[in-house]
Amino acid sequence: MLIVGHAGVNRVIISQLLGMPLKNIFQICQDYACLNILCRDFRRDKESYRLKLLNSTEHLDI
Repeated sequence: MLIVGHAGVNRVIISQLLGMPLKNIFQICQDYACLNILCRDFRRDKESYRLKLLNSTEHLDI
């Protein structure tokens, strides 16, 4: 699944995944055109997700 979102939306999703309070979302860096990869973890009994890549800009080749 691919989700395209703005930095604020991305920060909210990532903070929920990491269990961070929303008041701390601006501690999560989100550069323009960055990639974040969230993976569903099938190895656990309950549905869970993990953050595999955060704020990657390597694809921009700057």
